[in-house]
Amino acid sequence: MVMHQVMEETANEILKQIPHLVDLEDVTAKYPVLYEQSMNTVLIQEIIRSVTVSPTDLHIYNLDTVPPTDVV
Repeated sequence: MVMHQVMEETANEILKQIPHLVDLEDVTAKYPVLYEQSMNTVLIQEIIRSVTVSPTDLHIYNLDTVPPTDVV
């Protein structure tokens, strides 16, 4: 097995473990930020804080563009 294949298999295993992104608009529609519902504010803040990397930011999703690396 070449290094590129090992990297691809490892990356795919990691991707399976990454949770799906939460749609912030859906959450704010269901749990609006109101004075009477302070926990909704906490929920929105935690979602914003935890979702810092989107799948489009991960180069790992497009492994075909990564050139094979020779191991020395």
